[in-house]
Amino acid sequence: MSKVLVFCPTYRHNAETLYAVNGLAHDGVCDFFFSRDNPHRGAEATKNILHQFKKAQALAAEYDYILTIEDDMMPPADGLTKLRAAMDDTGAGAVYGVYHFRRPSPAPSVMDKRTGEAITPRQWKKAFSEQAVIECGGMGYGFTLFRADLFRSVTLRTQNGSGADSDTHLSADLRKAGVKQLAHFGVLCGHKMPDGAALWPSEERDAPRVAGKMERKLVSVRALSSVSVKQPSGGFAPILQGDTGEVESELAEVLAGAGIVAYA
Repeated sequence: MSKVLVFCPTYRHNAETLYAVNGLAHDGVCDFFFSRDNPHRGAEATKNILHQFKKAQALAAEYDYILTIEDDMMPPADGLTKLRAAMDDTGAGAVYGVYHFRRPSPAPSVMDKRTGEAITPRQWKKAFSEQAVIECGGMGYGFTLFRADLFRSVTLRTQNGSGADSDTHLSADLRKAGVKQLAHFGVLCGHKMPDGAALWPSEERDAPRVAGKMERKLVSVRALSSVSVKQPSGGFAPILQGDTGEVESELAEVLAGAGIVAYA
């Protein structure tokens, strides 16, 4: 039976991510490491990424796979299952769910395996329409499955010491080492923005879909008597309790986009 450690290098107790993680389907052992041990503050807060990563590496020997998820990501419920299947089928060292970087303006996250630059709009559109699994030059920690032995062995490096760019350098190092990296366009992830809206990949590389502000809509979810996530393997996992009410349509659309079915 396979064992997965779900690890968050940027944990800030973001509710949407916790709900999505709670609904991840997996047919083996699945443990979670979400630590609020962040010793670095202020301008040096991004150094906590390196701090958390090293803690997860120390735990990795007990697992077959390490799944990283950043604390502003909303993956689909079958995301882990699909990433693992692609890894097992191809022998890849890292398989990425697809999302958009936020940056000053939204940017595609899938890098070309030869150049390390973003794949072309044509490549993106074809992969998106086919929900394809394509070889790539890396991405980020957003929703990424690593082979545990590879995860343990990598050395994170950063250009300015902050840790915020360590994912870029890790992708480049894996590419230079000849490690196969895959982008899974059947695993589309929402990326929450500071204003509460979420970016979702669309057919056009440079035009992600923007869903409504989730923090405002969560008030309606808390009015439900029961909200659960339905997992592809069957069964429901409760994520909220409250009084009776209705789900607002915009939130229902966002949850559906994340592979979550809300019901009362």
